[in-house]
Amino acid sequence: TMRSVSVVVHRSEFGPTYVLGDLSVNGMRIGQTLEYPWRGNAKWNREMNKGANFRHTSCVREGIYSALLRGDHRSSAGGVQWRLELQNVANRSAIEFHVGNTLIHDSEGCILCGDTVIHPNGIEPRLAGSRNAVDHFVRAIFGDVSNVHNSSQWASMMSDLSITVRVIGMPPDAWTVS
Repeated sequence: TMRSVSVVVHRSEFGPTYVLGDLSVNGMRIGQTLEYPWRGNAKWNREMNKGANFRHTSCVREGIYSALLRGDHRSSAGGVQWRLELQNVANRSAIEFHVGNTLIHDSEGCILCGDTVIHPNGIEPRLAGSRNAVDHFVRAIFGDVSNVHNSSQWASMMSDLSITVRVIGMPPDAWTVS
């Protein structure tokens, strides 16, 4: 039988260089999200440096996406770095939920996850507790993944799972046609 999981990103704060939101799985709050602001769906540009991309890259448009969990990255310590990747994003690829604290250092247009937002005056917001939030996120979707060690175990876990991601919220001017 297919098991369905509902992930929601409810964007709630729109700054000039960031968007903050709340992350939940099946109605259970997981933590916070940090994304680039809406900039016409502009994707990360490999020809530009991080600073230029920081001023250029966009979050994805609000909508409903299917998603797959990826476990093909390893940390420096050899552990799996879990990432949930949105599928069929218009004109974008590899949009993932993953560990990271700041946009400029950790995101190429992805959705960073954390336990809390640190938002000092005049400074870009950053996330704290990111690894913990992603671990909580993965457990909320899949349960315990600590015993998944190879791709066939992984494939069997994914085969009966349907993940829907609903991204809610765009800044008021996003729909303005100039």
